[in-house]
Amino acid sequence: MGMSKPQPRRLALLGFVALVLSYGMVIVFFVAMETALIFPAPKESPTVMAEAAKQQGAQEVWVDSDDGETLYGWRIGSGERIVILFTGNASGVGLEPDRYRQFETMGYAVLHLNYPGYPGSTGKPSEQGLEAAARAAWSEATRTHSPEQIVLAGKSLGGFAAISLAADLSQAGGPVPLGLIVESSFSSVEGLASEMYPWLPIRWFLQNRMMSIDKTPQVRFPVLLLHGIDDDLIRPHHSQQLNEGFPDSELVEIPGLGHNDNLGLHPSGAAAIQRLLDR
Repeated sequence: MGMSKPQPRRLALLGFVALVLSYGMVIVFFVAMETALIFPAPKESPTVMAEAAKQQGAQEVWVDSDDGETLYGWRIGSGERIVILFTGNASGVGLEPDRYRQFETMGYAVLHLNYPGYPGSTGKPSEQGLEAAARAAWSEATRTHSPEQIVLAGKSLGGFAAISLAADLSQAGGPVPLGLIVESSFSSVEGLASEMYPWLPIRWFLQNRMMSIDKTPQVRFPVLLLHGIDDDLIRPHHSQQLNEGFPDSELVEIPGLGHNDNLGLHPSGAAAIQRLLDR
């Protein structure tokens, strides 16, 4: 006796179940890989970073954060003013010599700390860890400089850290920094991830939402936003949204430059930074 052929309805049901299971596995993968995808930390060893510090004329520092971690960083230069630098997710201490030199040339020292879980820093990277790292950087910078001598500068992921710190300092009601520079950053990781993966229910499972846009109205000192028009990773509309949220901000969009370009080295970007600092 031959076997009966599967009925079309049963085949359709089996196919649907397989599709649902596959979709669920994709979601599980993204949940498991969220930290690695958002925080792809560099892998430099302490020995390599110590040697790089000597070569670039930097002083190594170790700063304790209020969440119990110890963060590795550099102080570069000895200017009367200082820039606290928060870099992108794949960057870190020692990997931004052009930015260090640019601010040094303008008479600024630079403080750059690695995020939790990045080389030399303890802990695990997260939204809360970035905010704690930003507070630790502020504490370290104010050890040698007054608030009005400090500029916050955040690139990409670092834009969230800088904006979050700026909002907290503004809400505290005390002295605030001279200014905030936000380069090639997002209005929120939630929104950015939804654009990148429109077929995933990002809002259901994302842990690190980083809603920079919600913090913008709280910032009560001058802000400069820089964005490359050809940025195909974080599209310029993110900075446009941020610009609408800040009470006192300028947005400079630079043609021909993308996400990994240093916008501050472009004549338009450099002139905009100088305008902010001159205020």
